[in-house]
Amino acid sequence: MDKIGIGLVGFGAIARKHLATMRAGDGVEIVGVLDPAADARAAAEKEGLRTFAREDEFFAAPGLEGVILATPNQLHAAGAVGCIERRLPVLIEKPVSETVAGGESILAVERKFGTPGSSANTAATTR
Repeated sequence: MDKIGIGLVGFGAIARKHLATMRAGDGVEIVGVLDPAADARAAAEKEGLRTFAREDEFFAAPGLEGVILATPNQLHAAGAVGCIERRLPVLIEKPVSETVAGGESILAVERKFGTPGSSANTAATTR
């Protein structure tokens, strides 16, 4: 079976739950982690993951086919739009956006590019 290449944006507690879930299966290759915080990147590196501080390098990583967006809430809409504009399917942790305008911007780029975004509530599903 071919593996799908997934990148994590953000490496806090929720991203670590996603990491554990992905590692429990055999259909995912974790391409890397994008996080501007040096301590988060260090934690990801301890998990054996490739890390990126810069978006351009992360999005150019070979094999990146989808993204899990596990950033602080106020960054969800902009992060999702950035992924979708790059034609990368994105799983957005809840809330999708803190504002209606942010949610509408996600829907607009999904329609424009035909690339899906989806929302998840990891905390509720991994207890």
